[in-house]
Amino acid sequence: MKLEIDLDIPEELLDELTRKAIRQDAVLRLFESRKIEGGHAARLLQLTRAAFAQLAQQRGIPLHDYTFNDWQNDTATIDSAWPEIERNLRAPGARRLE
Repeated sequence: MKLEIDLDIPEELLDELTRKAIRQDAVLRLFESRKIEGGHAARLLQLTRAAFAQLAQQRGIPLHDYTFNDWQNDTATIDSAWPEIERNLRAPGARRLE
């Protein structure tokens, strides 16, 4: 998909740095609203993933959207798997975490 935006901005105000900043802001907004993934956003901005992560951090945009609901689901999964984990740890030859 290609998106073109027509803005009525005088040409003399649009140097290359301004064009780049507008593009960067648009891509970051798409990422922040979770319309695109981080890898896609990095490619659109021609950045490495590490450079994109740093840019997102500078703008206060979290890379991961780990919600309270996600945490509840994860703890429920761990709770349901715990009896099997304990059985496996007691099994002969099981390795112990130190």
